[in-house]
Amino acid sequence: MARPRSRHSHRVIPHPLVPMQIRPISDLRNKSQEISELAQKSNLPVFITKNGREDMVVLSMAAWEDLYVYPLLLEAELDEAMGDKGRPVEEVMNDFDRRFGFGKYERKTPPPAARRAPRK
Repeated sequence: MARPRSRHSHRVIPHPLVPMQIRPISDLRNKSQEISELAQKSNLPVFITKNGREDMVVLSMAAWEDLYVYPLLLEAELDEAMGDKGRPVEEVMNDFDRRFGFGKYERKTPPPAARRAPRK
């Protein structure tokens, strides 16, 4: 689901130690390989402008993982260290369905031949 746009223009607040990469949207179309390489090499966001205003951000997968995935994994590891045993996969997937509309999750049980023999 797309996030609704705010009425207020958002301005990127530059960090004094991080050089900002700002490119016009035409570069995204005409120089996409260059923007991709810039994002990959710097591991920093590349800000894309449209009509002189901020429009989107391009991130490498590594930068996206640093910003989004690793904090989630760290939080889960801390919860586990504090004794949280987690939730069943069916419950988690049904929560996703309620929040994002992925459809009803049904666990697929592998056929008997594909199941592993119990370890001794």
